[in-house]
Amino acid sequence: STSVALFPGTNLTTAQQPARIELVAPSVSSGDLAFITCNIVDGNGRQVPDASNLLQFTVEGGTIVGVDNGSQTSMESFKANHRKAFNGKCLVVVKPDKGSRSCTINAQSTGLQSASKMITVE
Repeated sequence: STSVALFPGTNLTTAQQPARIELVAPSVSSGDLAFITCNIVDGNGRQVPDASNLLQFTVEGGTIVGVDNGSQTSMESFKANHRKAFNGKCLVVVKPDKGSRSCTINAQSTGLQSASKMITVE
């Protein structure tokens, strides 16, 4: 990584090579959809802004209802269990099973450490 001082006491540090997937998901109310943000980060947990890794998703206790990455030029289907990251991010939308108290989303990509996130259904 490269570190540059912009102002006294501050540094701008560039990300290294993609190393792992991070999943960010809030709790959801029963019947609601869960929107899980997938971030591609380096070994120090820094977002890798040019990462375009293909992520594969599975879910236990729910159903994947959509995926996206924010790219206006992407021709990938929104109804899939995979999506390429765009600018180091993508999104997977999950509908927890009716009556379920939780569901777990799993994400993997070749060459990256996988991630798993349990979503609590309130």
